[in-house]
Amino acid sequence: QDYAFVTSWRSMSVSDGPAFGDTTIRISGGGFDSSLTYSCVFAATSFDFNASSTLVVENTTSAVCVTPYWNTTADNTTLHIMRGGVEVYFSSSDPAGQVFEMLEGWVRMSPSAGSAVGGYTVTVEGYGFDLSAGAGGYVCVWTETET
Repeated sequence: QDYAFVTSWRSMSVSDGPAFGDTTIRISGGGFDSSLTYSCVFAATSFDFNASSTLVVENTTSAVCVTPYWNTTADNTTLHIMRGGVEVYFSSSDPAGQVFEMLEGWVRMSPSAGSAVGGYTVTVEGYGFDLSAGAGGYVCVWTETET
């Protein structure tokens, strides 16, 4: 009787990262083959959007992918490991093990200082913002700091 081993994965080292990407995720599993091409596909759970990056095989049980830039609203995503056009089997009994959260955040604001009297327009730059939030969807909270 023949027995076929299939490539599978069961866990990832981190479960969230900034929507601007560049988070390294170590994938644990079995049967990875460095002569084949793999990718990580992050699919939004709340709307139709996905982004992908290359999965680099380290050895038969470990591989690494770096999260891509998430060019839309931050969301939970389902990670799919693909080999060619075929999905690699996820072997954990915990479906939450496939969830990677793309996090929103800000990187800078302009101007960086102003009068305590107020009246300034402040521009906040970042990633993963919900564009459907509209005016008032985000609130800036200011605190006093001593210099």
